[in-house]
Amino acid sequence: RLPVHEHTTVDGVWVWEGRRFRVQHKTAYARSETNSLHVILKKCAGTLNGRRKSQMYEDSDFDLLALSLPSPRHLYLIPMDTLMHRRLVNGSAHRRHCSCAVIRLYTPDVIARMRVKADFWANEYLIDLHAADRGVGRLLETLDMASCYVRGSMGEPV
Repeated sequence: RLPVHEHTTVDGVWVWEGRRFRVQHKTAYARSETNSLHVILKKCAGTLNGRRKSQMYEDSDFDLLALSLPSPRHLYLIPMDTLMHRRLVNGSAHRRHCSCAVIRLYTPDVIARMRVKADFWANEYLIDLHAADRGVGRLLETLDMASCYVRGSMGEPV
């Protein structure tokens, strides 16, 4: 028997304070020309004429987006509500023709002049695993924030 979330957009389920969070995990890759990290948000939409198709995620696909970086020092944990607010999911009107969305990430160690102001928003969800508390405080803040936006299966009691 397959696990409940096999063949879905959910890579894992995190349980915290009796709530269940569906997590999609992505790995960021480096872009040398911008000195940034990029994450492409898309899901498989089947095949057409033997070619794989992709599409943007829907707001019901997962609850939290976990982004791993090449360096083990940082990770990002972004609630679905934030992705919706930033129009990175749901194929919003200005992205109807797009099959994916891109998040650019600039960790604190990137030279300030290389940063693009529009992409600072993601650092609100940056967790520093080398912080004094190993990032636990920031992780708990993010989970608290995510649990405020109970939609669908997010926040279901275990």
